[in-house]
Amino acid sequence: MAEGTAAVSAAKPLTARGGIRKAPLGTALPVDAYTPLVADFVAQGYVTTDAVTQTVNRTAEDEQAWGGVTVDTHETEYGVVITFTLMESSNAETLKSIAGEENVVTTPATATHGNLIDVKWKSGLPPKAVWVIDMLRVKGGTQRKVIPSGQLVYSGDVQYVDSTSIKYSVELRCHADDDDVPVYDYFDDGATI
Repeated sequence: MAEGTAAVSAAKPLTARGGIRKAPLGTALPVDAYTPLVADFVAQGYVTTDAVTQTVNRTAEDEQAWGGVTVDTHETEYGVVITFTLMESSNAETLKSIAGEENVVTTPATATHGNLIDVKWKSGLPPKAVWVIDMLRVKGGTQRKVIPSGQLVYSGDVQYVDSTSIKYSVELRCHADDDDVPVYDYFDDGATI
């Protein structure tokens, strides 16, 4: 196992377009950092250079004894939110993740028109799904983040200008599985024997 400065590393996507993948809820979860994902996992495309941010929301309250001395601390809330910005604004799979599968219809190209995508932007959250974020550790090895039940929440402004790409900023709210775990991290340092 790496220690000291060898354990310090930056991260980048495993592949430029395939760092974040989604599969239907109930898909078998990967349990390591190296086994290839099953075909149900669909790449979500390019992510901006802001990359992926994981935020742990933990609140706690102190309990005092008579006289005001703190004698214990209790966790009152715990949650994990992962944020990223998707760049493939006309990728049907990306749009299905954001708007909901039932709100995106694709029609193949014909002699009179190209491939069509129709999106209904309406209220209601897309269904929960299994999410995987695969990363290369810059100093070697890989890291896989597995979210057994993630609810994608899209919010924010979308700019349609000629100086920057159209992007969708999203939050992935991570819900705990039957073992009360909202996110698993698996590491492979890549050092084989």
